[in-house]
Amino acid sequence: MKFTPLDIKKDAPANYLLPAGDYEVEVVDAEEGVSKAGNAQIKLKLRIIADGMSVTTFDYLGATSKKLRNFCLSMGLQEKYEHGEITDLDCANKRGHASVKVERSEEYGDKNKVAFYIDKPEPKKPAEDFTNDDVPF
Repeated sequence: MKFTPLDIKKDAPANYLLPAGDYEVEVVDAEEGVSKAGNAQIKLKLRIIADGMSVTTFDYLGATSKKLRNFCLSMGLQEKYEHGEITDLDCANKRGHASVKVERSEEYGDKNKVAFYIDKPEPKKPAEDFTNDDVPF
């Protein structure tokens, strides 16, 4: 039997769930639209990245949501947010961080979902090198 092996790290099973936590996320696709209530929204297809593996989920950003503000801060789109206009093209291919939860559903099955977006974490500073300090011993 011939087959194409799956890369376990990249090709997570469709029902694979990440535990709740903070992860890097990438916007795979973004599409402007209108919610069921008739409000402007952007539908995001996200890749949640963890230990070389990724899980796909969807999220929706409404024009008046706090989630939109946090998304923009996380993705480096603060200027766009402050100007009061953002498009699906602005969102595409952006990377940021989000707190992810597990949403339980008997009807649709359990899935990962973005609880909220996290502002970009501060880069860690390298430890100072004290090997050449001028302190005599």
